[in-house]
Amino acid sequence: MTSLAEWGIGINISPPESEPGKRYILVGDFEHIEAINLAIQCRKTRPSESIEIWPLENGLRRVVREVTG
Repeated sequence: MTSLAEWGIGINISPPESEPGKRYILVGDFEHIEAINLAIQCRKTRPSESIEIWPLENGLRRVVREVTG
């Protein structure tokens, strides 16, 4: 089994309050397994972009990708 770290996907438990919006683009809010699957899909299609999962207080996970350039 491959870990999120091996995929290059981070989990950020303290995301910036002004985000997503300026530096990060929201991919969506999902249940845990769906968030992991989407983050892996994003990694496959966007190998050079930073992909993170942000745990939310309501139990969902936010998948975001970093805007570069």
